[in-house]
Order: sequence, then C-alpha cells, then structure tokens
Amino acid sequence: MIEWAKAGRDILSQNKNLAPIEKALLESSVQTAELAAGALLTPVPDIAVEPKLNLNQEWMRQSQRYIDFGFHTKLGLTEEEYLDSLPKFEPQPEAFKGRFDIPVIVETRILPQEQAALAKLNYYLGELKIADWSKDPNKYKTPDKPYTTWMQDGKGNLNKSVENVRKALAKDERGASIFDCIALFIARPEILKDHSIDLPGTSVGSVDAACLGVWFDRPEVCYGRVGHANPGFVSASCGRV
Repeated sequence: MIEWAKAGRDILSQNKNLAPIEKALLESSVQTAELAAGALLTPVPDIAVEPKLNLNQEWMRQSQRYIDFGFHTKLGLTEEEYLDSLPKFEPQPEAFKGRFDIPVIVETRILPQEQAALAKLNYYLGELKIADWSKDPNKYKTPDKPYTTWMQDGKGNLNKSVENVRKALAKDERGASIFDCIALFIARPEILKDHSIDLPGTSVGSVDAACLGVWFDRPEVCYGRVGHANPGFVSASCGRV
C-alpha cells in the first residue's frame, strides 16, 4: 500500500503531460492508498476487556474458602463430603448480566453467628431477633440447604436507605440476607474496602436491618435503622429466579 502510493506520486511528478482525466484518476488512487496506509500504521489502543468468569474455577475457589475456614468440621463432614454437599453454579441468566454479576455459594446449615465466628467476623447482633424480611413481595424464605445466587454488591444503591431500596426492588430482585452477605464476604473479602453493606433481606427486631461493615479495621456483622441513608453504606441484592 505504501509502495503504491509512493510510485503514484513519482508518476505524477515525472509526467507533466498527463491528460486531466488521467491525472485526476491517478491522484484519487494515490490519495486512497495513502489514507489506507495511514490507517494501517495507526496503532490501535488497547481496550481493557474483563476476562470471562470461569464458573467451575470460581466454584472451586469459593468452596475451598469454606474448607479453609472449617465449615466442614462444624458440620461434622469430611472435606470431600462437604464439597459434595455444595450446589454448583448455574449459568448466569441473560437478564442478570450487568445487574447481578457476582456468583456466590451460600451456606445456610450453620447459624449466622457461628458462620461469622468461623469467617473471623465480629458479630454484634447478640440475642436480637433476626428474620427474613416479612414484607418481601414474593415471601422469600431462606432455604435450609446451601444454594447459589447471583448478587450485586450495592454500588447501585449509593445514599439510599434500606426502606427506599426495598420499595424499589425489581420483580426479579430480592434484598440480600445476612446469609448472602456472609457468603459474599467469604467469597470476596476485599468487598468492604470500598463501602459497608446494608442487608434489606434480613430484619433485626422491628425497625432495623442487618448490615456488614468495618469498625476499627475489623469486619463485623451489625445492624442499622431501615429509614436512615448512611453515605458509607449501600444495599446489596440478589437476582430472583
């Protein structure tokens, strides 16, 4: 391409007697060649593409985290038995893409306070009554067996109270529970570097909701008022299937 453009320029400069139509056609061809050559030589900027998540590898990574924390021992299972008891990830539903992009294995056979102790989370709910949010539109109940879910970590709910987030839940969305969020912390402990997380799916007493945060550099399970929008907290949620 570059050679042809150069040769064309030489012909134009050396042949002054070209007919106007010949000169115009040759000039047009040379310009086209020069433009094409320039496009080929222009470096293409690197575009950061997030690697596609391998669900099998992610399942192995998360399940090993549970093993490392001793969840299998708490349940009286061998490592192999515990791994066999955990559900595998299902492919991400199309409607969840860009909305609920974090796959999480959720353990429900161990009480939240005991899970918190295993995962090195301070637990400040004490003897307070915790329960699934009773006004969930689809009457969601935490399963007795482990399950998988697709989550969002709450960044889309910045400066929104739990109360307002609950009112705005989509039909295929539910508020994350205390079980979901302990699982999220186990899967991605770095999640708390950016913000603390309110849990619209778990009620504490009659006017509060559970939350996951950091206090004096220590991760903790605590609670807060559903009507208060704390700028340091965001509400996590899960895709509903």
